[in-house]
Amino acid sequence: MCVHFTQLVANPLTALYKTVNASVESGKNTSIKIKNDKKGNRVWRLTPLELQSNPNDGLFSLLQQRSIVDVIQFVNHKTHFCRAFDPILPKSAKTEQDPLLIGAVVLSNAIRLGSRKMANMSDLKESALLTAEASYVRLETLLPAIDKINNAISKFPIFKEWHIMGLLHGSLDGLKIELSVKNMMARHSRKFFGDGAGVSAYNEILNWLSLSSRLIGCHDYEGHHAFEMVHHQNTSEIKPTHISTDKHGLNAINFALFDFMDMTFAPRIPKPHRETLWGFGSAKNYEGLLIKPTKFVDENLVGDEWDNMQRFSASLLTGEAAPSSIIRKFCSKDYVSKTKRALVQYSHLVRSEFLLTYLHDPEFRRAILYALNRGEQYNGLYRAISILNNGELRGITEIEMEVWHQCTRLIAAIIHYYNAYILNSLYMNSKDEEERRFLASLSPTAWVHVNLLGYYQFYTQSNVDWIENWLQQWDWRKSAGFDENW
Repeated sequence: MCVHFTQLVANPLTALYKTVNASVESGKNTSIKIKNDKKGNRVWRLTPLELQSNPNDGLFSLLQQRSIVDVIQFVNHKTHFCRAFDPILPKSAKTEQDPLLIGAVVLSNAIRLGSRKMANMSDLKESALLTAEASYVRLETLLPAIDKINNAISKFPIFKEWHIMGLLHGSLDGLKIELSVKNMMARHSRKFFGDGAGVSAYNEILNWLSLSSRLIGCHDYEGHHAFEMVHHQNTSEIKPTHISTDKHGLNAINFALFDFMDMTFAPRIPKPHRETLWGFGSAKNYEGLLIKPTKFVDENLVGDEWDNMQRFSASLLTGEAAPSSIIRKFCSKDYVSKTKRALVQYSHLVRSEFLLTYLHDPEFRRAILYALNRGEQYNGLYRAISILNNGELRGITEIEMEVWHQCTRLIAAIIHYYNAYILNSLYMNSKDEEERRFLASLSPTAWVHVNLLGYYQFYTQSNVDWIENWLQQWDWRKSAGFDENW
């Protein structure tokens, strides 16, 4: 048997079972409630945690409202994200890039309006908008622009204050979006779309920022896409160390795959007392324990297949084939092999270690909840941006839908930068640690102070330094009721 495997997993997991049970029996772990069932057997339950508040309820509700056009121009002035929009035309035929037209096209798609109708609601010509859309706005330019803004936000000093327990703890979650035109990806779901059909936008969120996102069918299982989202779709400079999901992000091998990549896969488990725990040895080794394993690993099998499991994980990183397709086939009940059985058992071991930590450490559970709540807050911002036409995605092909979706992500990134810039400016000029803690506790996912509708004036002369002058004059402490006795 692989000696490294025994030292790496067996001894720590066995010791963790004893630690968790000792904490429960001594009463130190107050989150675990013990009672007797109808048969007189002792059973346990985990007390749930509370949720977070609405990001629009804080300081941003007191801010002066600005048009989204001003916000786009300000963020482009600071980050130059429009430089990522290279023209598709050859060099000899291209026209001079106009950031205003690019911003207008992105905004029109994000709010589900379209370039043609944007011409009727702005000071721009329809022909100019259509030309800019055809020349500049595509996936190859939208994704680098989003990364450019997110990377700029990560350079703010306040960004580190948003880390959960000092860690880059992200989350994965799906957002259901209805379609205006049905296509091959569309699926019906009475729960989410009524009589309509739609898709799911699978997002990777960290510190409220959307690091990566792709459209998948509502029939696709999210857990098969988790590994690919984190290791292939995320092209930004921000790399999480912990990833949380809801139970839809689970599959038979995700715990093992993330463990091989030195990442912590930390899903939210709503009813941990119903989960099956795995361990080493036999049931005799755990007699007298309240929380104990009911299944046991085949140590020889896992040890013999250790190298093959690592080779399988490494092959997923190459990206020569879509990892989600490989994982889906590998997890299928029709596929059977020794490597799969070993990998599934090892994944159960890592999952059991996670569950014990989940039960033992309330701050760890709270960190998972925070990460998932930030994903939900981002979903709220996304829906607030895609405000027109019931938020339905347009496009006959998958690429056309993806372009509209990524335009919404770009506008969300712009609003995030605008909010982060404000909070960071106040944070850097704060007087004491109490003020810094207050500002660091605020979420940049707020839109109550951004006017997303109206008549859009892109060519109105605007001083990009307006926010600097405004921040110097604004007494945010008085507006927020922040005084010495706060």
